[in-house]
Amino acid sequence: MNRYLINRLSPFILSIVMLTSGIFIAGCSSNSAPSGDATVTTSSEMDQTTVKSRAMDKGQPVIQTKGSRCDSIQITRARILISNLKMHHDDGDTAGKGTIKIGPFLAEFNGSAGAKIISTVSVPAGTYDRIKLEFHKLSNALDATLIADPIFAEFATSSRNTVIVEGKSYKNGTMTPFTYRSSLTDNLQVKFDPAITLEGGQNYNIGVKFDPFVLFAVGANGPLDPTDVDNQKDIEAQIKLAIKAYKK
Repeated sequence: MNRYLINRLSPFILSIVMLTSGIFIAGCSSNSAPSGDATVTTSSEMDQTTVKSRAMDKGQPVIQTKGSRCDSIQITRARILISNLKMHHDDGDTAGKGTIKIGPFLAEFNGSAGAKIISTVSVPAGTYDRIKLEFHKLSNALDATLIADPIFAEFATSSRNTVIVEGKSYKNGTMTPFTYRSSLTDNLQVKFDPAITLEGGQNYNIGVKFDPFVLFAVGANGPLDPTDVDNQKDIEAQIKLAIKAYKK
């Protein structure tokens, strides 16, 4: 199947990659699509869990920060709250107009566990030219149903987190566990070039991929130390760039 690379999103690489194995994460799933609908499966993936010094990529900006860097980072789990995923019809599509809205659900990235299915949903057949991922805080109205849900509980607290990254940082031979939390609210919109056509009765895969090297702005001096409070805003500024999405 041809791959339509959806552009790079800003500092957090979210790549919706569907694989046949994984775990279902949110309650917005449908295993059998109604007649005339296509089935779209979205999944998350993280290639590497160990982050350490490397040569900077061409064009990678130098992060000027008051905070320190560490020798390496081991990611155990990264979670991103996707409040909505919207697929937009192509302007020339005669099958329908408007957007297809799906969510909320949680994208979990765990290198040791491989790809994880985020959702499997039915989408009306048609041509779509872009996809938008919304990282918005859960609304108060959803608290009653989500606060006791083990998947969403940490995102339904008063701090309204949208991103949680857990791991260990290593510096001068000392290991320090960390949990990085952010309440970032943002939208990531990526265009399909060319537009993609979904046919009724067919299965399609979209992937969301997270790159911890981008999140922690890794360079020759190592990654930003997530345990240093002076780095918190700099790491948050990288979140959008560490995600990419594509149709597999």
